[in-house]
Amino acid sequence: MQFLKKNDSITIKLIEPLDEKSVVFSAIKNGGGCLHHLCFRCDNLEESLQFLRGKGYRILEEPRPGEAFENEDIAFVYAKMGLNVELIETDKKARLR
Repeated sequence: MQFLKKNDSITIKLIEPLDEKSVVFSAIKNGGGCLHHLCFRCDNLEESLQFLRGKGYRILEEPRPGEAFENEDIAFVYAKMGLNVELIETDKKARLR
């Protein structure tokens, strides 16, 4: 995993599978190369998830430590049309370049 950042632009996180058991490996094997998810920072992860649940969105991953964000909690939501949304509450990023 590597973060890439350009001034006055968005941050991009690139992910490479560690082994053939990785979800990322499966995605690449099945066509990959497309946008997997968007990540948004929110002020309160629990409140944001509660709001999205109320709107009928499906929570894919309840809050858990995310190594890309120095083990701060992350969560994933299915936002329809095959797009997943990652929610974070932190500005921390591991290995930012």
